[in-house]
Amino acid sequence: MADIFVALTPFTKDCVIFGKNANQPPTDVQQVIYCAGADYTTGSKVKTTMLEIDQVSRTHACVLSQTAGSWGAEMGANDQGVCAGYTSVFTKLSSLEGNMLTPSDLTRLILERSGSAKSAVLTVTSLIDQNGQGGRFGVDNPRPYCGVFLIADRDEAWVVDCAGKSWVAKQITEGTCTISNSLSISTDYTMTSSNLQEQSVTSGHWSSEKGPVDFAVAFGDDPPTEIGCTNPTERRSTGSDLLKNIANQGSFSTKDMFEILRKMAIEDSRLLQTTGSHVTILSSAGLPDRHWFTGTPCPSLSVFKPFMFSDNVDIGDYTRSLSKDDKRHVLYKYHEKARELMASGSPKGEALSQLMRSLEGKCVVEMDEFCQQFSVENISDVDELFKDICESEIKFYL
Repeated sequence: MADIFVALTPFTKDCVIFGKNANQPPTDVQQVIYCAGADYTTGSKVKTTMLEIDQVSRTHACVLSQTAGSWGAEMGANDQGVCAGYTSVFTKLSSLEGNMLTPSDLTRLILERSGSAKSAVLTVTSLIDQNGQGGRFGVDNPRPYCGVFLIADRDEAWVVDCAGKSWVAKQITEGTCTISNSLSISTDYTMTSSNLQEQSVTSGHWSSEKGPVDFAVAFGDDPPTEIGCTNPTERRSTGSDLLKNIANQGSFSTKDMFEILRKMAIEDSRLLQTTGSHVTILSSAGLPDRHWFTGTPCPSLSVFKPFMFSDNVDIGDYTRSLSKDDKRHVLYKYHEKARELMASGSPKGEALSQLMRSLEGKCVVEMDEFCQQFSVENISDVDELFKDICESEIKFYL
């Protein structure tokens, strides 16, 4: 489950800002990993969660936030200036029959294989056409689900709504967009799966007398109440209003997206929790992109840490799970103790929380200044940026 946001011009200045919360069971751990780009020989395969599929000849370097123990990703970005994330939806065409690609598989494949948002749409829809998509929601709730995707590059964003192998895609070139865990595209789609209208009528999900198929109405279904998710339509409306209210003309910033993710986070539920958060700034003014990840739960008590692509990236192992038995990574364990202190409301906890937020704000300013003065000769300065910030964060928790 997730809330995903994107802001474009005229609300931003020469950039696209993407943000996503991953809302999952509190026992899940989000790890942040780096995957270097690689070349592959003809006939190579890649093993995803349930399927082994053909590998492409070249994959792009990616930074991913993923559930520890999984192959796919909840969200992330690549070195081509593409970012993406998914949220789970329940549809009338969701199925558990046969093996298929999970939405998290598709998110990772999008980033590994796409050089633009438009090519990402073609990548994900082609993979769905060939392999299907979906999965089992959980051990305690085997209900099948699908994924919908928000994808962005420096010029535009796309929403891809999916129900089984049926899909629609909507292009966004300005303004803002919010998606939560429900289908959101009505009849205003830019692209559709093959023969969507005919198949919708034939399957009985739509009537030809109603005109063009309303995808959300025809295939949308309510999530089960027992998973702890609030009404998805209300969540999307709340998030959309929040985004629009903050997004004044030309002034929407990195800190604004941090604030939105914190306001929309789930932090007080036994069933769902915001286990990780991600923000990407894609510049159309020739400046390098910046990517921010918490790698820890509860964004109100977590710190967003910067990552930038370079030729010799080393993010370390602070946010990578190293054990199958205990998936909590090093940063998670230190933050877990500090989070309890910060949530206690004690003077010491309040002081630590304020200090961490102050350091985060300073880091945002310094990253903006670095990018404004950027030159290719300085790119090696960010090789270990994410690792260094994680290391510094841990020292404040000791």
